[in-house]
Amino acid sequence: MRKSIPPKFDDPYKAAEDCIDKLFPFFPYPASFMIYDVIRKSDLSDTNKSNAGHLYYQIRELLTERFHYANDHAEFQSDIYLNDIGRDAQFSGGHFAYQQKKRQPLQVILPVTITNIHQGNNYGQIMQG
Repeated sequence: MRKSIPPKFDDPYKAAEDCIDKLFPFFPYPASFMIYDVIRKSDLSDTNKSNAGHLYYQIRELLTERFHYANDHAEFQSDIYLNDIGRDAQFSGGHFAYQQKKRQPLQVILPVTITNIHQGNNYGQIMQG
């Protein structure tokens, strides 16, 4: 069996971010998963699957440490599972969509009540005594 030669990435973490974005729809929730299994079962091209496999450690580090999308499984060392942040990113459409959503300013709508105060005929007049 011939081993594949690892590709050379200018920035392996940037390439891993691209992989994470493509893999997000395939991460199961709430079940734990192995990254290699998700890569294998995804509909990525063979080249992209191979690249993602070579970026396993960067993908795992980004998911669990940098972006905090996933936590390590307590019993199975090779398994991780999406946490609430990861699930929110998955619902947002993936890594890049979630990062874009986080950059948008928070819009707060406050209820405002306007009351018309009428003070009668002497409004603005000075009383002298």
